[in-house]
Amino acid sequence: MSQLIEREQPESAVAVNAPMRLIEMAVSNNADIEKLEKLLDLQTKWDAEQARKSYLQAMASFQAALPTIKKLKSADFGQGKAKYKYASLDDIAEQIRPYLEQFGLSYRFEQTMNNGTINVKCIASHKDGHSESCEMIAAPDASGGKNNIQQSASTVTYLRRYTLTGALGVVTADEDIDGRLPQKAAEGLSVSTLKNINDYLVTMDKTWDADLLPLCSKVFGREITKPEEMTEAEAKKAFDFLKARARTA
Repeated sequence: MSQLIEREQPESAVAVNAPMRLIEMAVSNNADIEKLEKLLDLQTKWDAEQARKSYLQAMASFQAALPTIKKLKSADFGQGKAKYKYASLDDIAEQIRPYLEQFGLSYRFEQTMNNGTINVKCIASHKDGHSESCEMIAAPDASGGKNNIQQSASTVTYLRRYTLTGALGVVTADEDIDGRLPQKAAEGLSVSTLKNINDYLVTMDKTWDADLLPLCSKVFGREITKPEEMTEAEAKKAFDFLKARARTA
């Protein structure tokens, strides 16, 4: 009789309960430990897949409901250059908070420092247990005469901002970069060139302030105190300097 009743249940209900029902049947039939362990492993995988599906559904709903993130902070490039607006980490966190709560999502950060580089990971989680992460690394921000602690804090904030938006699929009104950098400041270097140079400096264990800017000042015949003061052509030449030094090192 019990078998007949089970066949009459909706197919979806049987499917949802399949692993647990198998375990119950195995226990009632005095199955050996090895079989029970395999069934428990199946149940664990089943639960993990259901949690993953819940996470993806919640993330899709979150992204659909979230309005465009507003850029509330203003800054300028200095030396008479244009002002720009950007969304700070605090602003992003404040604007997404109610939508995270609505769809059962949360996030947290983990960070480490190894060999002079900072690693930040943002882990986005759903209430059913599934988590996914976004991870980035960068060197301490040595611009603007910061002390060692300030350099690390600046980079941590930068990486938290971008790992957070990456993990949650969040974009601002116009996709921007860190508030300190323009997409292209007047005739200055582009974001892609700056990123290439930054990445190369990390691999060479060198910095703008200690290594590249003094060299650029000497080569271009004027004092250059920050990357944004170079043109795109000068920045590309600086990149060539780095690659040449790497080959001869």
